[in-house]
Amino acid sequence: MQYFSPNRIFMIMILIVLASCSPNNEKIIVAVVLPMNGPVTETRYVIEGLELASHEINENGGVNGKHIDLIVSESYLDAASIRRAFVELERNAEPLFYISVTDIISLELGSVAEKYSVVIGGLASSIQQEVHRQNWTFSYFSTVEQEVLPIHQILEQLNVKKLGIIYQNDQLGRLYEKKLRTSFTGPERKILSESFEYSSPGSVKYSTLTDLCDAIYVTGFTDNLAEILRELRARHYSGIILADSGLASLNLLSTKYNDIYLPAPVLYNFNNAYANSTKKRYEERYLKKFTHFAANGYDFIHIVAGLLENKHLSRDTVRSRLLSQFSYPGVFGYIEKQEGEHYLNFSLYPARVVGGKIHYLE
Repeated sequence: MQYFSPNRIFMIMILIVLASCSPNNEKIIVAVVLPMNGPVTETRYVIEGLELASHEINENGGVNGKHIDLIVSESYLDAASIRRAFVELERNAEPLFYISVTDIISLELGSVAEKYSVVIGGLASSIQQEVHRQNWTFSYFSTVEQEVLPIHQILEQLNVKKLGIIYQNDQLGRLYEKKLRTSFTGPERKILSESFEYSSPGSVKYSTLTDLCDAIYVTGFTDNLAEILRELRARHYSGIILADSGLASLNLLSTKYNDIYLPAPVLYNFNNAYANSTKKRYEERYLKKFTHFAANGYDFIHIVAGLLENKHLSRDTVRSRLLSQFSYPGVFGYIEKQEGEHYLNFSLYPARVVGGKIHYLE
């Protein structure tokens, strides 16, 4: 796997040669664009999942005899940096396809991919194809609707009347806020919301929502999520706390997360034998918790590799195979995609953190 930065002023190129590189040096180059710095720990999990899957595929002979070579390019979260990363990768590597991590990068690369006729696979990105509508962009994650529905169910079950929403001021955060606002309606119900910039979650320390609401829902990058939840605990907020699914990836053994509600994939049940074996391999290799972000990267590489088996390897083939109808029994369970759709997704379910573990609600 290679780490490659489009801006050599602030980044040194790091080359990591995989032990499984093919002797004839024939490779399938896959480029990954992810945030360079900031509150985005989840992206590191995605990379590890991609790396683990690529390593397994390469050990078994690769795809059509060619081994996968990941090139990782880190970018700032602004349009110019993201596009510069893409152009530099096109110039120097010309990958078979790209993987983008986070909504901000996926949305920015969508229109660029059209110009170069290359697939962008959006991971850790809940903004699905019907939102950004790019013909070469595909996504694999839970949808905005799947994220918000369990939260709404929890609010109904707990009979919450006044809900506060603290959301990251980006397109995804605004969508979460809008979806909750339109679904959480009824007699005596009220929603108050405040936003924060992804680079300054500390601004929420001035929030008045803790005095006005009997429940607060928090959404944002997982590092931001952790910081805001710490602030709510420091204030000794006595109301109900809810968070987005990113909470599931944090170290839930910390008591500050106890009794927080969230939507979570069934992955954390580990009743799936395939998920159990993948979890074991991941945790032995990386010595850290297996998360749905790691599973997201792991599944996606296996899906694409399977679709390309015995096919001519080209950018057009990647797109046409991803557009086809297929099913995949992966880490999240059985996933089925219809022909022509640009997205795969997995469901989320109402859950609660109890004693450091995720407990799914009835």
